[in-house]
Amino acid sequence: LRASAFFPKIWSFYHPTHPNISIELISDNSSKLNDLLLSGKIDLYIGIDVPFDANQKRIELTREKIQCCMAQSLLEQYRPENWSGLLLEFQNGISLSSVTDIPFLTLKGGNRLRQGLDLFFSRQREKPYYLFECDQQELIYELTKDGAGIGILSPVILYQNLKEIKELGSSFCIFPIQDEIPENTVWLVSRNDFQLPHYALDLIQVICMVFKSYSGMLSKRSED
Repeated sequence: LRASAFFPKIWSFYHPTHPNISIELISDNSSKLNDLLLSGKIDLYIGIDVPFDANQKRIELTREKIQCCMAQSLLEQYRPENWSGLLLEFQNGISLSSVTDIPFLTLKGGNRLRQGLDLFFSRQREKPYYLFECDQQELIYELTKDGAGIGILSPVILYQNLKEIKELGSSFCIFPIQDEIPENTVWLVSRNDFQLPHYALDLIQVICMVFKSYSGMLSKRSED
């Protein structure tokens, strides 16, 4: 997900100034990427829940908290008497336990996002109705946009569709979640005992710049 969301922009900044540098992109979980790093098979990686190792050099890129998304038409359907007031109220944060009567669209069990959601609801009396579950956030976003249910999504997918979301305006709502659901910390990891060449250090600078822009979007959304 993050490779498709961030790498095109990273490439657009990096490649014009380093046209002769080849890049191999490997997708895997953080534990396996860390093994590849420590064995010298990759130079660096971006990961979540990064396992600790004394030979790591870490840069915190951003912190992410899942978002509650819905079409305005969905709120009108399920809260016909007071939807406009709730729309304003939810801008300051929404508790998921207050909307369990509305269908949820989310990732399948076992995913990190879903694990946090399940942990929260395991402590609540009211349980959610999972109308649709899959392993593709883009599909959940599309169904949410069409009013099928409440989409519980990573901010990465919203960043990826930021232009369209701006065009949708008030018809598509994104609310911060008040409940205590674990956030993701995204790290850029390299090795302490290996000096990266200057072109790899330049790539790190570009990665940090792109993620700073993404973090700015998250901060702006929380302020709005």
